[in-house]
Amino acid sequence: MARWGGEEFLILLPETNQESALILAEKVRELASHVPIITCSQTPQFTITSAVGELHAGEDFNRCLARIDQGLLEGKRAGKNRVVMV
Repeated sequence: MARWGGEEFLILLPETNQESALILAEKVRELASHVPIITCSQTPQFTITSAVGELHAGEDFNRCLARIDQGLLEGKRAGKNRVVMV
């Protein structure tokens, strides 16, 4: 796991198929929605938008990341707080 951008994180799951990664991403998204965040003036809700993808045979790693990043943008445009499989 590594911070990949301002508010983006990248998690590599070797030896994990796409369906298992999707299940994990959904569990993390669901658990995060129940984390209480308390400030002095408000109680914001914590949400996660994720894109899950698999490196295809013969695919360049950077192309795979670009595909996953596009899925992440689509998830954000669709209303956030969701997992998108690409």
